[in-house]
Amino acid sequence: MTARKIFSIITIVLLALLIANMFLPVYDGSGYWSDYSTNLWDSLSTTMDVVHIILFVVGILACILQLCNVFKDFSLAYLPLGFSLFESINIISSYLEADNISDYMSLGVGAYTGLLLTLSALVLVFVSQFLKNEPKRRPNYGYGNGNNNRPMGFDPRTGAPMYGQQSGFDPRTGAPIYR
Repeated sequence: MTARKIFSIITIVLLALLIANMFLPVYDGSGYWSDYSTNLWDSLSTTMDVVHIILFVVGILACILQLCNVFKDFSLAYLPLGFSLFESINIISSYLEADNISDYMSLGVGAYTGLLLTLSALVLVFVSQFLKNEPKRRPNYGYGNGNNNRPMGFDPRTGAPMYGQQSGFDPRTGAPIYR
């Protein structure tokens, strides 16, 4: 398995966690923001909820298609990650724009995990663009390719090491002559 495919699997997990993050509390609901919904799913309109889910599913499908060797890379995952990054920055900037931050609201765990998951997935997708998608070629030592490539010092019939049992080589075939 290539490193790009491993990054694709990790990105699928992060995108699934970002879908679950939509239901985590973004604001604690105290003070000025008490009437504001506490998680991202309730705060968005129905259309934006559907668009958000569709974008994450497209990102997951891009990663799955890369795992199945349909796509060369999974750069289509930038689309939902960019959308999620924009929402995370928007939530945090609305928090910082409040006049008195302690009186108005405090950010919940959903705001922090959303930003952290999005940034880590963006880094994975970006780094994977520089990795090769071909598996590493294992060296062929040629143990099964004929008499020339047989390891020396071992009995070809039993595989046991030969300590002083070999008296020479057959001049016609090159095979060792045993005592």
